[in-house]
Amino acid sequence: MPEEHLKCPKCGHEFDYYYSVSYSLTSLKISQFFRAKCPNCGRTSIYQTHIDIKNPRLYRGGMIASLILVIFGIAFTIYSLIMLSNKDALYGVFTIIAGLAVSFALDLRNRRSGRSKSR
Repeated sequence: MPEEHLKCPKCGHEFDYYYSVSYSLTSLKISQFFRAKCPNCGRTSIYQTHIDIKNPRLYRGGMIASLILVIFGIAFTIYSLIMLSNKDALYGVFTIIAGLAVSFALDLRNRRSGRSKSR
């Protein structure tokens, strides 16, 4: 799991921030900055990432495709269950899994190539 070693600018406490897998699914805007809460003082600060995304256009397109797959899978699963078709609901579940797999694969590919540096 990718991590950043951070130092709180307000109290000076050093801590490690671990990226969540679901972060990549919801972050359609690729930015060099993120917010994190200091576990010592509880204040939220803005930090700069050390993750280098080599092809932001491909990454953003893949994340949008992943999000569309997940939304479509959820809608199809709900529709199938309302219509009492359990076999068709499996297609929706597989679509959700495919969307999450695309997001996870893109995230791993980009995070491995741009490992974070310790400050």
